[in-house]
Amino acid sequence: MSIPQLRPLLCFIFLCTSILLHSQATTDKKHGRNVIHHEDGSISVGRTKNYLKHGKWYTSYPTHKRKSVGRYRHGKAWGEHSGYWPNGNRQWVITYFDGKRNGISATFDQKGDTTQYCTYLYGQRFGYTYERDTVTQYWSRGEMYQDQKTGTWTISNGDSLIVCNYSADKRNGSFHAELFDNRVVHGYYKNDVRDSVWRISMNGHVMIELWYANGKKDKTEKLFFANSDSIYCETRYRSPNDAAVFIINQKPGVPGKIEWYSSFIVDSIHLYHTNGKIQSRSIYKKCYDGKSVVHSANYVYDQNGKLLIKTLSSPDGKDSLRYDYGANGNVTRIVNFKHGSIIATTYYYDNGNMRVRYAEDSIQVYSIEGKKLRMATPAYNKVFAQIDSIENSLAVIPLYNVPDGPESPYRLSDAHDLVLIPPVIPTFPGGNDSLRAFMFRNLKYPRHELETEIEGRVDVQYIVEADGSLTGIQITKVTPENNRAFKNEAIRLVKSMPKWIPGEDASGPVRVLWSLPIRFSLE
Repeated sequence: MSIPQLRPLLCFIFLCTSILLHSQATTDKKHGRNVIHHEDGSISVGRTKNYLKHGKWYTSYPTHKRKSVGRYRHGKAWGEHSGYWPNGNRQWVITYFDGKRNGISATFDQKGDTTQYCTYLYGQRFGYTYERDTVTQYWSRGEMYQDQKTGTWTISNGDSLIVCNYSADKRNGSFHAELFDNRVVHGYYKNDVRDSVWRISMNGHVMIELWYANGKKDKTEKLFFANSDSIYCETRYRSPNDAAVFIINQKPGVPGKIEWYSSFIVDSIHLYHTNGKIQSRSIYKKCYDGKSVVHSANYVYDQNGKLLIKTLSSPDGKDSLRYDYGANGNVTRIVNFKHGSIIATTYYYDNGNMRVRYAEDSIQVYSIEGKKLRMATPAYNKVFAQIDSIENSLAVIPLYNVPDGPESPYRLSDAHDLVLIPPVIPTFPGGNDSLRAFMFRNLKYPRHELETEIEGRVDVQYIVEADGSLTGIQITKVTPENNRAFKNEAIRLVKSMPKWIPGEDASGPVRVLWSLPIRFSLE
């Protein structure tokens, strides 16, 4: 399963009318009244002094409705400047002092609801800041100091809540998220990288527990059985990013597989029967290149712990000897391999004496007392009949098998790969305006809902991969409930999207879980 995570779009929405807000505004006329006609049909009117804007300036839409208003002194913005939507509602307000933002700065949607609010001190953001994205409906709020995030920041869209602490615009301190699917994520950051313990829980039970030291995996990482406090698998580290032991349990308290490592290279692997007893032990050693490994020895046991097979390999791993054991623990057969091919096979009696030896093109047969037998004699034929019986009793057991364990209820990639609030968020090509335009052009209103005038909303969740592709598309919420037509159209729309610009952190592009509300409105 994929463990999702949420990230709002944290950006200021300042529109093209901000061209009026440059700290130094010039015109073509030295003194007096000026009228400026813009390419979009709007008109700006005001006075100038020494070619600089001075006094009150107005901008109107082509319909002659007010678009913006503000005062200037010698070309620098002063006091409160405001912009307006075509419906007359205020679109933005910014307070200036000597050409720099100083005081309240806010933007509003066409209904008049606040989309961004903050205060400035001589051009830098200070104090309480609020931001809301009009597409995703995620909002965030917190404190700014000298244009950098500080203290506790809260992000939410009504279904999920994320609380993160910042210092000098970097994540520092605790992180807590309550997600729409009842998952809870809690952890700590240090200088914008994970540090100390991180836990992901659901329904009161821990799903995943990870330890970090300055962004590197450290101590242990654990996955738990669903709705249980028992460990499904665990990796133990001897130092950051240096795994020492990896354990998978078949069921609570019963191991299925244990791997040991040194310097990132496997040392040995133990597999276990369903009763918890050892099934096999594989021992490895480095090749001469120091990078790869070969089997040094392998041991296979029955469900009662008795040794069935032992295999010893040469230093280069090309040659080996296989020993098969009987019920009383004695050797019944030895097979000699060279470059993977059998060059000799020897069978033994229970007393340890040689019974038959195949080597190259020769066959040697012995009695239980050690006497060499002649070909085609009754004793000779009897020994071969016994060999057939031995062969039938020797089970075909793979020496280096890795049995399929139980399916993991969770994936570590849910915690490692999906980044929570990356410094650079994923975006639709061209930004929010392009996303709105794409949705407007491509959304197909379901026919039945259109004819019956049914409106709705669908929340779609997906992963923006590191290459910008969208995967894991699923519906998290739909209104009206269980409306299949809206669901299908929302999924189709997201699948038809081009690749996004991926999110990034210090390591480069990363996978980010995203949520997008799609509205079906007849307005």
